Amino acid sequence: MSAHIPDTCVATGHCGTSAPLWLHGGHPTVMDGVVTRDFCGHWSDYCCYFRSFPIKVKACPDNYYVYELVTPAVYCTGYCADTGSINTSPTTVTPVTIATAYPSVDPCYNYTVLDNPWRANSSQISSSYKCDTSVSWSGWYRLFIQSQNAKVSDTCVAQYSCGTQFPLWIRGGHPTVTDGVVTRDVCGRSGSNCCLYGSSPIKVKACPGNYYVYELVRTTSICSAYCAAVNNISSTGTTVTPETTSAGNVKSSHLYINNAFYNKYCFKAALQ
Repeated sequence: MSAHIPDTCVATGHCGTSAPLWLHGGHPTVMDGVVTRDFCGHWSDYCCYFRSFPIKVKACPDNYYVYELVTPAVYCTGYCADTGSINTSPTTVTPVTIATAYPSVDPCYNYTVLDNPWRANSSQISSSYKCDTSVSWSGWYRLFIQSQNAKVSDTCVAQYSCGTQFPLWIRGGHPTVTDGVVTRDVCGRSGSNCCLYGSSPIKVKACPGNYYVYELVRTTSICSAYCAAVNNISSTGTTVTPETTSAGNVKSSHLYINNAFYNKYCFKAALQ
């Protein structure tokens, strides 16, 4: 039977391997020609725990696909085959409007300040690594490192930097203010592979005062932590005075409200 590599998540242990690899981004049509697709490996209840090297894919006129396969980046993973129906003709997708649950208070003005100097991308190898796998995150966070605006790195960072073994960065770049809340994949650096490990996606929002807030979640990669880039971002126009919480290593400003925003939009909400 003609088969294709699945482009949806495959259960761990299937396809004769520990972490089955599936195609991230879907298959092309014949008219698309040769395209490049990333690969994900399912492990530890996360469909994209492992990332493998991308491959090239082409849809052929007689209703099959060809793949330029490469050696997977992760040990004991294998390309998975789906012998179900294959259709390479163009498809029409009708978008469905989904009611988006939006917080009653804009996360740009209702967040926790995260002030961990060890998260900075300038930190190097140490004898003790931090791991966000043990942190129970709740709500939205703003990175403010040593009185400087910071953001989760959106480019690859060196392994063992940012105070952890496998520093995490976001793929796809940061949004603009007009983009609203977006979702970004999270990658973990290991060796020469910038995205060998994946972690659960997070939500990101750009705020009018030239900073970002993140809805952080517990990480799924082994000893990994969110990495903070403290350069190339301006702190102009913002004032934050973090207060130490009982957690000790997390600083908090649980309801920081920008004065201009408060005066114009949030007076009623703030009273409530």
